[in-house]
Amino acid sequence: IKYIASIGKARFDDEVLKREQRALFESIQHVDFGRETKTNLSLFGGMKFAAGETTDEWNDFSLVAFHLSKYQFDFINKVFIVTDLIENIDFDTVIEEVIEILNNVQSIDNVAPIIPEISKSKDLFVKGWKQLVEKTIAKLNDDFVKVVLSRQRLLIFKDNIDANYLIGNADKDTTNFTIYFENYGTVFVSKTPERLFKIEDNTLFTSAIAGSAPRASSNEEDKANQDYLLSDDKNRFEHDLVTQDIVMNLKQYSSDVRFSEQPHILKSNFIYHLESKIEAPLDEGYNLFSILDRFHPTPAIGGFPKDQALKYIRKKEFGARGLYASPLGLIHEDDEAEFAVAIRSMFIKDRSATLYAGVGIVKDSDVEAEFEETNVKFKPMMELLGVNDESQSTLD
Repeated sequence: IKYIASIGKARFDDEVLKREQRALFESIQHVDFGRETKTNLSLFGGMKFAAGETTDEWNDFSLVAFHLSKYQFDFINKVFIVTDLIENIDFDTVIEEVIEILNNVQSIDNVAPIIPEISKSKDLFVKGWKQLVEKTIAKLNDDFVKVVLSRQRLLIFKDNIDANYLIGNADKDTTNFTIYFENYGTVFVSKTPERLFKIEDNTLFTSAIAGSAPRASSNEEDKANQDYLLSDDKNRFEHDLVTQDIVMNLKQYSSDVRFSEQPHILKSNFIYHLESKIEAPLDEGYNLFSILDRFHPTPAIGGFPKDQALKYIRKKEFGARGLYASPLGLIHEDDEAEFAVAIRSMFIKDRSATLYAGVGIVKDSDVEAEFEETNVKFKPMMELLGVNDESQSTLD
C-alpha cells in the first residue's frame, strides 16, 4: 500500500484536522487529459474506537489518520487517478504498476486461492465475559441505561492468511460495506451493514441501526424472527435510544432533521437489525471532523449515556477495541464523505486473526442470549476466512 501523504494526530482535534485536510487538498495541482469527470480525490481513514488504548497489536494504527493513496480507482465513472509529484511520474512505470495491480485483482477470480487451514480456534475470556455481563445488568439503572460489551475470538492458521482469498470472498457479499485496511503489514477487515453517515450535496444521510435477531433457514421461522424483532420491547428500546441520540446530535448541525418514526428490517447475511433512516440538510460552515467526533460512538456500539458507557468499556472490557466498531471511510475533495462503522470485523497479523463481536446490554438482558448473539455476529468473519464455528474452545 503506497500513501503519498497522510494527516493524523495522537489526539482528536477537529479544527486542526480540518486545516490539515484543506491544506493537503489545496497543495495538489490537478493535471487532466481534457475529460470532464465527477471523480474527486479522496482520503481514506478514520479513528480508533477510543483514545487511551495501549495494547501492542494496535500500535501500527494512529488514533486518527487519513491517507492519500498513490493510485485511486473509480470503477463507477471509469477513472484512474495517480497522485504524485509531476517530476516523479514516469508513465511507463505507472502503466506497468497499474497493469500488475489490475491483473492481481482479476486473478482472484481466475486462480485458485490458498484456502487457510486452521490450527487453533479459541473464544477468549468466556467465563469472565459472562460474569461481566451479569454484573453490568445489575449495575444499569435510569441514569446508566445501556452499554455495548464486545468479546473476541482468536483463530490461528497453519500458514499466513492469503489476502487474495479474503478479497475474493468479500466480493461475494454485496449487501454490506467492505473495508480492507492494510498498514505496516497488519490488516484490518470489516464487512459491516452499518453506515455512520454519508454527506452528499450538503445533506447528511444516516440510519439508526440497533436491535437484532438471527436469520433462519425456513421462511416460516425467518418471518417469525422479523416479527419478533419489530415488536420486542428490548430491541425497540435499544433502537429508540440510538434514533433519539442521532437526532439530538444532528440538531447542532441542522435545523431540519427528518427521520422515520417506525423502523423497518435491515437484512444482512446472518442477522436482522431494526433500521430507521435519517437525513438532515447541513447548516453552512459545518466541520466534517466535528460531526465525526460528535456521532461516534452511537449508542448502538457504545452505550447511553455516551461518556459513561465509554468510561465503563475502557475500564471493564477484556482487551482494546482498536479499529473494531470505529468509523472508517472516505473524505472527498468537495467535502462530501462517507463513513461506515466497522462492526463484523477482524484484525489479522501473519497467521492469526482476532475476531470481534459486541452486544447491547440493557436492564432486561439475558446473559446466555447475549452470548449467543455474539456467536451469530462472528459468522461473517468466519465465512470470510472459510472456516466454520464448530468445536470452539475457550481461553479464560
